[in-house]
Amino acid sequence: MSLTISSAGPAEFLLELGSAPLLAGLVAAPWGMPGAYPPGARPQDFPARAAAAVTVVRLSQRGWTGEPGDSAAANITYPPRLAEAPLLTLTIPVLPESEARGTATAAEATLDNADGRLDQVAGDWSMVGRPAVLRRGPHRTPLRADSAEFVTVASLRVSSAAIGTTAPRIALENAAADLSLPVCSTYLGTGGIEGDATRTGQNRPLLLGIVPNMQPTQVLAAQLLYQISSAPLSTVIAVRDKGATLTKGADYGTLAALLAGQPSPGSYDTCLALGLIRLASTPQGMVTCDAQSAGDTSHGGIALSLLRGPGGITADRLLPATVSNLPNNQAGFLFTSGTVADALDRVLLSCAGWWGPDRLGRVRFGRLPVPGRAAASLNIPGWVIQDAIDRYGKGLEEVAGSKPRWGQRLKYQLLGQTQGAGDLLGTIAADPAQLDYYSTGYRMASRYDVSILSTFPAALNPEPLETGWRNEADALAQAQYLLDLHGVRRRTWEVPVGPWGHLLDVGQVITVDYPRLAGQNWIVTSISGTGDDMGAMLWG
Repeated sequence: MSLTISSAGPAEFLLELGSAPLLAGLVAAPWGMPGAYPPGARPQDFPARAAAAVTVVRLSQRGWTGEPGDSAAANITYPPRLAEAPLLTLTIPVLPESEARGTATAAEATLDNADGRLDQVAGDWSMVGRPAVLRRGPHRTPLRADSAEFVTVASLRVSSAAIGTTAPRIALENAAADLSLPVCSTYLGTGGIEGDATRTGQNRPLLLGIVPNMQPTQVLAAQLLYQISSAPLSTVIAVRDKGATLTKGADYGTLAALLAGQPSPGSYDTCLALGLIRLASTPQGMVTCDAQSAGDTSHGGIALSLLRGPGGITADRLLPATVSNLPNNQAGFLFTSGTVADALDRVLLSCAGWWGPDRLGRVRFGRLPVPGRAAASLNIPGWVIQDAIDRYGKGLEEVAGSKPRWGQRLKYQLLGQTQGAGDLLGTIAADPAQLDYYSTGYRMASRYDVSILSTFPAALNPEPLETGWRNEADALAQAQYLLDLHGVRRRTWEVPVGPWGHLLDVGQVITVDYPRLAGQNWIVTSISGTGDDMGAMLWG
């Protein structure tokens, strides 16, 4: 992002809000004139909307119109309807226990609607969920700055837009808000792959990665047909009946072929393409299985599958290369309910990462680097901090942080289904270690450093994190990473950065040439402010 920063004059902010099209036959009143709706009209009383593209409501803080020779917005007007510069906040999670792993982006714009003109194009019923783009550029008169000098500060979505006041507040949120759709599809109960009538409306399981000891969903009881996952499988590693292992049979490419065949006694057949297994005979107890989905089984690969599959995210809204910021080893998750956003939180919590849109609304992934081992991508000169202090009257302020930790425990190899001694037969029931694992439901990986406890008597050994790690070595590596990250004293500073806040990004590693901050790396964990009065939360 390029940004012209000058202390010589004010900035101009442009806001573009998506709205439903104007009503068919309704004549829009000129700017500055009262609205054209009849008194007392309600949204449900209005005629049908015209079949047209989404209306874009253009607003500015000081009043901006593209000059006749503007490179991209000739003669396009942004009326001065922003009562003040918009408020913007971006935040990433720092502690690994933070269950919400998405970046939090919020903004608010106060509009001037004294004449009621905005009543025609705005409101919760026409704006919520639609895109919102905030831009920043220089304010010049009488010749306006070219539109090419404006940069996108944030691409967001409208979360609320109650317009019926003279100074309405438009609340904005990150563009990932549309990932609140279900992660699992449902059975129709019409037979075949849709299951019998008992399955109507129930969620299909979704396996991504490798998960041991799942209980598959019985799809067709009479045919002993079960579904492990609605997504294709790479392999079914094992199937057990009350803990007794069954023999793997044939794999069929279609449901029809699977139902036409007949598994041998004591075995099971598969249709990997549809995530199905079929047993030879009625099971004695609970049916469980170990399976692996098709495709990339790393945390990043699983997150991409969620976004591209049930999330429906298109390539233009995704930065797939950022998965390289996450560990690249085997993991696994079974999803049976919740939203795509919930599922992403679970995957990123597992590897202590985070996800969310960048300023342009493209979803990306990140993981906090250990500050002393990371290369800084930007240096903020001392005059930037001093200029912000002088201009806005805010100084540096240290914020209370978290206590160091002397231990870190992780649960890994989580079972999809726990089973006690009475639920099991065969080798598992005869092996005390296996029986303990199957009844507990996970294995534990731990790292400790008692020297930290001697230095910081109040240091913590927090509750174990639940992860999707497949292998002990990967779980131990993450435990050590978290100990390196949080096992030393970390300080958090709220630092005024003025318009430079629009240059920064959360998760970025920077250096600062200013007393108390110089000489070490800092991670930007939050950026917030109104207009150019921006501050950054630095952690390191």
